[in-house]
Amino acid sequence: MQQDMSAAIDELASVLAMLPVNSQTFATSLIDSFKTRGLSDKQAPWISKLIDRAKNPPMTTQVGSMSRIVLMLATAQEQFQKNGIKKQPAIMVKANEIELRLSIAGAKAKAPNTINVCSTEKRFDDRKFFGRIKLDGTYEPSSRFDNTTQTTIISALSAMASNPETTAKAFATATKRCCFCDLLLTDNRSKKVGYGPVCAKNYGLTWGK
Repeated sequence: MQQDMSAAIDELASVLAMLPVNSQTFATSLIDSFKTRGLSDKQAPWISKLIDRAKNPPMTTQVGSMSRIVLMLATAQEQFQKNGIKKQPAIMVKANEIELRLSIAGAKAKAPNTINVCSTEKRFDDRKFFGRIKLDGTYEPSSRFDNTTQTTIISALSAMASNPETTAKAFATATKRCCFCDLLLTDNRSKKVGYGPVCAKNYGLTWGK
């Protein structure tokens, strides 16, 4: 068993450069730990996972320019700070039966200033991480979800990048909720555009015409 783990550690070291930077740091810590004090039961399974991640990196794809999405989120962030609102601005997107939440990763995140694509659970710890979008429009999918799921998500993200307004309306039509604050929409004008007057002001959009 020890000999097998030693071989796996050597293999991990040989593919270290093929891992993302944040995974390289974690992998290096596991290698060092193995050499000094051994691996715990929780650490050991990560050796094969990291080797697989290095040899089979998730495929990336272009979903389109995120400039309009970033502008809306940045505008809302400025409004939230101005009004003392501490929550993080987000945009909700419907991908068939999957509801997605798009938000900008903060300065302390693993990939700052990228757009996180998660599920829409209220509690942060309950959300599923589907992937992230770089500012150049490159989507990096999480390897935890199958290709069918990711293809559905990519299609929705591409539609969002191409026409945020139409996507916002589609979310509201399907869910009856605002695509920004996730609250129930009751006004017909809000239902028509996909968001209410308060969110329109926060995100720099028109409403009520």
